[in-house]
Amino acid sequence: MMKWKQKEAPVSDVGVIGLTVTGLSWAAVLAEAGLNVLATDMDEEVAAGILEEMHLPGVEPELAALVQAMTAAGRLRFCEQPRRVIRECPVIGISCMTPAGEDGLPSPRFVTSAVRQAAVQATGDRVLVIKSALPPGTAAKLQQAADTALSERDDPVPNVDVAAMPELFNDGQMVAAMRRQDPLLVGRADAAAELPAGLAKVLDALDPAGKRRKLCTWATAELAALADSGLVALRQAYGQAVNALAETMQADSRALTAILASAEPRRRSRIAARCDGIGIGGRRLPAETAALTALFEQNGLAPALTAAVTAGSAAHTKRCAQWLKDQLAHLPEDAVVAVLGLAPSPGTDDLRETPGVEVLGNLAADFEDHPPAAGRPKPFRLYLPWGADQAKWRLHRVRDAFVFCTSAAQATRGADVLITLGKWPGMGRVLTPGLKRRMHGALILDGAAVFDRAKALRLGFTYRALLETAPAKV
Repeated sequence: MMKWKQKEAPVSDVGVIGLTVTGLSWAAVLAEAGLNVLATDMDEEVAAGILEEMHLPGVEPELAALVQAMTAAGRLRFCEQPRRVIRECPVIGISCMTPAGEDGLPSPRFVTSAVRQAAVQATGDRVLVIKSALPPGTAAKLQQAADTALSERDDPVPNVDVAAMPELFNDGQMVAAMRRQDPLLVGRADAAAELPAGLAKVLDALDPAGKRRKLCTWATAELAALADSGLVALRQAYGQAVNALAETMQADSRALTAILASAEPRRRSRIAARCDGIGIGGRRLPAETAALTALFEQNGLAPALTAAVTAGSAAHTKRCAQWLKDQLAHLPEDAVVAVLGLAPSPGTDDLRETPGVEVLGNLAADFEDHPPAAGRPKPFRLYLPWGADQAKWRLHRVRDAFVFCTSAAQATRGADVLITLGKWPGMGRVLTPGLKRRMHGALILDGAAVFDRAKALRLGFTYRALLETAPAKV
């Protein structure tokens, strides 16, 4: 087994408790920025696994190599117990697991335990940086838990300040996103108060120019994390929903919107694509809706926002279906329409609660009671790499309108129009000179915002993005 040799290092600038993917990525990137980092976990076995066997949590590109390099350089060290981190480090990032509670929301019980332990064992002033995404109001409760623990001490009481700094990026891109110029949310009880020296040193290392940090209140930081994971999943009424939620929770809606608008480039482009598409769905949608509803009920609020967002999504789907019908209305009766994809997220076959299924069923509704006449080709050719069996039974009422194809090439051969209603990894590679040669027509209706407009135009297609009133032409 490979063991990591750790060099002696001076007293650490920052500590990390919680060796999750987020916590370990945070620790490694801080060390790469030149800080001395001491990391551990509430579970001694987790810390020992990293110390002795390089056993890392999850699958995160570049993380193993970066951790090994920073450990070899002596800027990243590990210990088996939080006590040493708490006693040595002026700034401590807390990135404990947040399992779902009975209400469906992330539970802060492990984070709360770490905060209390830090308040009891701290030997001087500490800033506890909460890296986990937790429901609004949690940071205030964590500060109260710290204050209560401090009040029970017999020795002189240090200051223990809680800051909320949730991440706005997903597993699989943590290290890359932290290295780039992505926003650093810094939520505090008083956003205008002077930063503690230790926290300022950490931010200066990550953001020397002072452009990445977004200073805000606890509520705004927490709402940003919630909006990123929940409201982005209900994207159709995004702007209105964020503003309404921020107003309801008495946060600064403009600050919240600005923070989300400056999200990392990949996330921002993915949000834009979702906004341009027909909508999202799948198993995540009911869970996110339920979590948001539970949040409102927990805070004594009517779940009107989630209802409004869901209604907005349904209305958006209907508008998309009508728009596509209008685009196809001028085609001859024997026209062939190629349809690519139905799944709202790349790499899934989950078609539950999927707008693409509803839209496609709407387009083919005329064929439910009137199958194509004998000798007339079926008007729709559908290809999706996963979930074809699901599509067949979900569209069973209008199956006579479809040819279920085994490849994108089969679906598009001789087609007059190409419509995208879903995504799969690498789907953009379908847009080639070969596609232009295979198709009879040249119109692309990009309902899933998959293809590059400029490339489509160069290839000689007439390209129309969702809800556009005039197609883009060469």
